Amino acid sequence: MILAAKPATYSYAGIQYLISICETAASIHYFPFALHLDHHKNISDIQTKIEAGIRSIMIDALYHPFEENIDIVSKMVVFSHKYNASVEAELGRLGGQEDDLIVDNKDSAFTDPNAAKEYVERTGIDSLAVAKLCILIFTPNFIFLSKRVNTSY
Repeated sequence: MILAAKPATYSYAGIQYLISICETAASIHYFPFALHLDHHKNISDIQTKIEAGIRSIMIDALYHPFEENIDIVSKMVVFSHKYNASVEAELGRLGGQEDDLIVDNKDSAFTDPNAAKEYVERTGIDSLAVAKLCILIFTPNFIFLSKRVNTSY
């Protein structure tokens, strides 16, 4: 189980409290729990949390120019991998709001596949979050198939 939390969650609850939640849940339910830093920007804060035991991070260097983004993220990858922590980064951004993260629609941009390939190769990240438009259109056939799937269980 992965508990992903943004900077505001860590600020509110504190890292030791969140680590305790995962340790307690793992001891009760007998399967691994992990904390994930989601959309963290502050390098020293990320490093402190990795040193405290976090092993999964999403570094948000999206608002820096491409070359600076690569520099920031690749340095974070080197540091994180010394602690066996995985690093996720993001290219492109969808407009809207998710918790305290707000992206104005005029600032949204989809991920360029060629830039994504270069980015992954140059940074050494473990995973890449991409911005891709997804529109769901519910057609009569979709509704029919959904009903068949739901009733077949």
